[in-house]
Amino acid sequence: MTYPIILKPTPGASIVKPVANQSKNKKHGPSEIVAFARLLHLGLSELRSDLCVRLERHNYEPDMVYIDPKRNVYIDIEVDEPYAAAGHPTHYVYDNGTPRDGARNRRFQDAGWWVVRFSEEQVFSHTEQVAKTIHMVLRETGVIDAIPARFDAVADLAPIEQWTQQQSQQMKRRRFRNSYLHFDPARMRLSDIVQCGKLLVSIALQSTTNAKLRRDLWGQTIGYIFKRR
Repeated sequence: MTYPIILKPTPGASIVKPVANQSKNKKHGPSEIVAFARLLHLGLSELRSDLCVRLERHNYEPDMVYIDPKRNVYIDIEVDEPYAAAGHPTHYVYDNGTPRDGARNRRFQDAGWWVVRFSEEQVFSHTEQVAKTIHMVLRETGVIDAIPARFDAVADLAPIEQWTQQQSQQMKRRRFRNSYLHFDPARMRLSDIVQCGKLLVSIALQSTTNAKLRRDLWGQTIGYIFKRR
C-alpha cells in the first residue's frame, strides 16, 4: 500500500456526523500543529482539527477533517508518522500487507466518510503537492469545480510505500522523523524556536472556522516551545 491512501465512502452508507459540542481529549502534538498550519496557509481554511467522531462504540479523533454539510461531504484527513514520539511503531502494515489502521478506515467508510492518509514525510517535505491532492479529492467529491490555478505548476504527489513494523523500528533508530521535521518530536528546545517561529505567526493570522481552535493551537504551540525536559 502506498501513500497517499484515498478511500471512498461505502456506497449507500449513512453519514455519521462528528459528536456535537465535543472536542478532542488529546492535545495536538507539535508536528500536528505545524502540518495543520501549513495546509491552512495553502488555502484549505475549512480544515478543522478539533473534532471527534463516535463509530461503533469507538471514539475517534481525526488529525484533520474537511466538512461540507451542504453537499454531505465528510473527509477524514490523517497524517501518519512512522513512529510515535515515545518511539513505538505506528501506522504500519503487517507482514501480510494488511494495514494496522484497516479497521478504523473501514469504520469511517461505513459511516459515509472519505479517508485520506498522507505520510508525515509527504506533508512536511511536499506540502504543496499534498494540498493539491486534497483539492483533487474535493473536486472528485463535487465540493469544488476545479483545482485552484495556484497548483497548475505543482507536480502530483509522488507515492511513498507504507512501512512495516520492522521498518518503523529501523526509522526510529535513525531518528528519521527529525530529517524532515527539523526538530525532535519528543521534545522542543529553545533552538527549535528558529524552526517553528513562523508557525506562531501563521496560526495567529489564519482565519480558521473556529476561534477556540485557533486559541488552543496558539497556546499549545507556546507550551511546546518553552517546555523543558
